[in-house]
Amino acid sequence: MASKPRYRLLLRLWPYLRPYWPWLVVGGAMALAVSSAEGFIAWLVKPAMDDIFLKRDLFMLKVLPLILRGACLVQGFARYGQSYLMAAVGERVIARIRRELYSHIQGMSLSFYAQVHSAELMTRVVNDVNRLARLSSTVLVMAVRQMGTVLALLTVMFMREWVLALIAVTIFPAVGVLFRTLGRNLKVPLRERYIDWEDVDPVESSIASVKLRVPHGALAELHPADLASIIDQLAPKDRAGVLA
Repeated sequence: MASKPRYRLLLRLWPYLRPYWPWLVVGGAMALAVSSAEGFIAWLVKPAMDDIFLKRDLFMLKVLPLILRGACLVQGFARYGQSYLMAAVGERVIARIRRELYSHIQGMSLSFYAQVHSAELMTRVVNDVNRLARLSSTVLVMAVRQMGTVLALLTVMFMREWVLALIAVTIFPAVGVLFRTLGRNLKVPLRERYIDWEDVDPVESSIASVKLRVPHGALAELHPADLASIIDQLAPKDRAGVLA
């Protein structure tokens, strides 16, 4: 039940991506082209080994490098086009979300600014918006590309030697699950070597011995939330001295 609200939040990104869905489709097609090129390059390994190194076929020696170069060019252009389109979509989504977020923040009351630190607001506008844009564009197309690569390589494996491919597909996931299970069961808890901040008694200091790096005149120019955070770290006596 907890996963449904997360999916609903992801669906809220669709209005921001709707104007750029043709770009996403083209980017997905280019991602599939990259996957196909990787599978085709893997397919060329056997002809290169058999015809060039074993049979010493001069014609294949001339043709295969050209085919390999063409596949690499297609892969490079498709990868560049995919990266360019996804970056373009991501930057436009970032700009729109930041505009709406900035307008929303400007309409909040003064009590909101007193409760929320300015660094948290900067994190919301900068880091969180970047993650949303990356999730909505780059991660989506990269998932299509990785799935296409896996399918292309599996197709090559089964077409070349289906018995060995079947053994690999059956055994490797089982070995991975086995090692993961053993790693979880053999995990030894580390001894805690830290002390909670609540267990530390601060050393009482006199306000006369405290030297502020910020002059009192500059304190008046600070945001109320920042000033409250600074005063909150002082002892009760020191607070009275600063406020006086």
